[in-house]
Amino acid sequence: MGFMKTLKNLNLGESLFSIIENLRETMFFFKDCRMVFDVCNVIIKTDQNGLVLYVNKKFKELTGFSDKEIREKPLTVFYSEFTDEKILKELSFFMKEGKLWKGKLIGKKKNGGKYIIDTTIVPLLKSKKNLFIGHDITELEENKQELQYLFNHDVLTGLPNRNKLLEDIKNLKKPALCVFDISDFRSLNELLGEKCGDSILKEISKELKRFESKVHPYRIYSDEFALLYDLENGRINFKEFLSYCIEIVNFLEDKTFRCKGLDVYLNFTIGITTGKWENKNEKALIYADIALTKAKKEKKKIVVLKYEREDKKNYIENMLWIRKIKKAFEEDRIVPFYQPIVNNEIGTVEKFEALVRLLGKNKSTISPEKFLPVVKKAKLYPRITKTIIEKVFNDFKNMPFEVSLNLSFEDLISEKTIEFILNKVKSFSDPSRITFEILETEEIENYNLLYKFISQIKELGCKFAIDDFGTGYSNLEHLMKLKVDYLKIDGSIIRRIPEDKGARILTEAVVSFSKELGIKTIAEFVSDQKLYEMVKSLGVNYSQGYYLGKPEPIEVIREKFTSS
Repeated sequence: MGFMKTLKNLNLGESLFSIIENLRETMFFFKDCRMVFDVCNVIIKTDQNGLVLYVNKKFKELTGFSDKEIREKPLTVFYSEFTDEKILKELSFFMKEGKLWKGKLIGKKKNGGKYIIDTTIVPLLKSKKNLFIGHDITELEENKQELQYLFNHDVLTGLPNRNKLLEDIKNLKKPALCVFDISDFRSLNELLGEKCGDSILKEISKELKRFESKVHPYRIYSDEFALLYDLENGRINFKEFLSYCIEIVNFLEDKTFRCKGLDVYLNFTIGITTGKWENKNEKALIYADIALTKAKKEKKKIVVLKYEREDKKNYIENMLWIRKIKKAFEEDRIVPFYQPIVNNEIGTVEKFEALVRLLGKNKSTISPEKFLPVVKKAKLYPRITKTIIEKVFNDFKNMPFEVSLNLSFEDLISEKTIEFILNKVKSFSDPSRITFEILETEEIENYNLLYKFISQIKELGCKFAIDDFGTGYSNLEHLMKLKVDYLKIDGSIIRRIPEDKGARILTEAVVSFSKELGIKTIAEFVSDQKLYEMVKSLGVNYSQGYYLGKPEPIEVIREKFTSS
């Protein structure tokens, strides 16, 4: 402070005094920066050959070494145990050549522990020395490694997870993949509790780890596990891999699992796949899951699917259909066509069945068997249902006829779809003119859903029909409980009536017990006069088919069946 007063007394001028004051403040600022820099970073100075000349306090605190243990030692000595030799050779070369070097170094502390430094080595060209500046990232790297482990491993079992499986599949030239899950695992959880279920999953994982030398095990979802093998570089072929997977699953099924003092025995369902994936190995898991789903649906122990070029072709075709369907939605080309249903007793049209159609851009009509399977796979079915119901209700609000609409299993299990249907029925002028048709298949496992829906629509005044009766699963016990209004006798039976006595007897039987239960019958696929007369003679109440009228758009129906 005395020096500054002296300058003022010399009357050197305010300008020079201001410059000197700024320089002084700048010096103090740089001194503070150096102190902060020194506290926050590891600093080492070496000669051109990498011998340590100076280390700061931060380095000594981090490593536990003293000045005496560090000075005049090669810098690389402190990193030789944990850092790759190639990196250290590159580091030495850059220091000798006076070049800037950046990278991570893993060092060994005096107590044997590791530390990781994010390093920059700057050459001091005039003095032919190097300045080592490093930032301790040990905790960050450890956290990163832990997060990476958690990202790639299942927390409960410690097995690699789905993320790791997908990553590993991509790195294999020819993967073979087996996925399997526990049959009815949900019931086991409900009966014995989730803790018990978790303990069993842990035990399965422990057993699978025993086979790691031959196949790579994963837990990919809840009770679903996977086994991965590279056929390109492995010692066994696909048939041997298949046998080995079955052997592992059989081993698990033979094992007794214990929980809450009970012996638990498990069964598994298996899906296996391999093939030429054309550099898109992620499809391996898709195909394995498809195989597993197929095995469950068909009630098989194991299903094997191989990816082939034909599968690729089908996949591309499906994608094209999905694009067409979405475009049709945008352009309002998903529409109902209506087929007349004739009262056999009086010979007049009383009802219509609404049938979904896709209109092509060239005014062609595309039938549902060509696009509905793709619609279901693409999860677009609820949108189809809502679109058709909306249009049918609008078309028939002022029509003097009944109309029936088809619903599927997918509709029944969708709460949003059911809610939409009920709201539409409530707003319709005469719900008694609405009939809902459902195809009874093995997919309908939860009849409580069906009973609830029928109860709801009947309470609102609608009717209910079973479609394609006489084939497949049609269950007489459920039929009596469902309080059906109509049975539609399947066309495969009706078509055979003229030449097949068995078809006639079956039709008579259906008509007979339907009358006893107060149910009306409808014959499908009535194609000519002769068949129509025979159907009437057998006592069927209604007929439907091309002989009586083909499916047509609402404009044609209005013109034909209503007065202007």
